[in-house]
Amino acid sequence: MRRNLAEITGLFISLFVLKYAKEPRREFESTQNFRMCRSSMNLPQLCSKGGSFMNIFVIIAKEMMTASHLKRMQSRHVMEESFDEYTLSDQLIINRFRKHLRPDESDFYYVLGQEEKSTGEQFFLIALLGFILGPVLMTKTYFIGLTPQRLMLMYISGSFQENSFESIDLSEIGGVKVEDTASHKYITIFLRTQKKYRFKIEKSLYTVKKQADNLEKICQILTAS
Repeated sequence: MRRNLAEITGLFISLFVLKYAKEPRREFESTQNFRMCRSSMNLPQLCSKGGSFMNIFVIIAKEMMTASHLKRMQSRHVMEESFDEYTLSDQLIINRFRKHLRPDESDFYYVLGQEEKSTGEQFFLIALLGFILGPVLMTKTYFIGLTPQRLMLMYISGSFQENSFESIDLSEIGGVKVEDTASHKYITIFLRTQKKYRFKIEKSLYTVKKQADNLEKICQILTAS
């Protein structure tokens, strides 16, 4: 009688497990425990050997809790990756430049900076647009990248998305002026085409760990070229 009851119980639980094996495979197969679950839980055989219903239930519960926990961890990992795409960091800047880098550009330095308009342009914008809109258009935020061959300027949005990209060979740079203050460096780049850029760059940023070291390296390379 007890053996028949055990076999019936095992059959019932087997059908229950097979249902999960067919239907929510994403919940089980998303883990490596699914194959272990199916191979280790030969339930009719376990029941025929005297396995109690409670032991069988504990096995199933553990497998389901493990699968559910790992599924939550995967969802959390996806959310963290999405969050990282919009959070300023060294990795975010590298990711933005990755598609523009050439195979031979292993030496690569980057910083976050702002382009500043000249004094005349600032007065013109304030006179034209007023004290509210004028200052907004006076600065643009850039990811500034440098390799031994070229300078890369990536104009970015408020969410650090690429708006435009410009590549300038170092041979096109006619001169560089670096001004130093307590918290910032001002780098003015004069191109041979008479165009110039003036960047205001913070010496250190908490979220960009290599900002300080990269800034020093960029200044050294630009002034030496």
